[in-house]
Amino acid sequence: MARILVVEDDAEQREMRRMLFERAGHNVAVAADAERADAAPLADVVVMDLHLPSAKDGAALMRRLRARSPAPRIVVLTGAADSPEAQLADAVVAKPYRSAKLMEIVSRLLVLLVCLASIGGAATIPFRVTRATEVVAEIAMASPGADWSVSGREAALATLAVDGKTQQHVMLYAGAARQIYRVFLGALAAGDH
Repeated sequence: MARILVVEDDAEQREMRRMLFERAGHNVAVAADAERADAAPLADVVVMDLHLPSAKDGAALMRRLRARSPAPRIVVLTGAADSPEAQLADAVVAKPYRSAKLMEIVSRLLVLLVCLASIGGAATIPFRVTRATEVVAEIAMASPGADWSVSGREAALATLAVDGKTQQHVMLYAGAARQIYRVFLGALAAGDH
């Protein structure tokens, strides 16, 4: 499944979140502070406390995470959801919160990171929709070997399928550099896809 980094200075909360995500099948790394988070392996989603120990530390970490390539999705857990620092996140979860709500938010962000494709390769990434809804995915894809300056190799074509049915084709134009492509997957039923 996905790579998740949990950044939390409270050891009990950090361990509880690690277990929650591991039980859901994710590969989880943990960090007790912003410095350790900087040294952690790349993650698809970072779930972090805003105060590490201060909101300035959390905001600085979010800026550094945003500078990574590819940048992870960031979920901030905070008691002050209206703080300006929290605006750097993809999602803000106000404390106290239910674990089911946190899992739903992380699952929604993971749907946006459906697959990484390359010329000649394919990826199948399972994801879950918690309730019937229309889904727009942001998919990181690359097309090594594609080059606009070479006739016949201008781009690659990715075929996206959901539930075994071809959904659409996406022209990959950025070559070997990973690029985020926004695609509308349509209305999907609740459940695993």
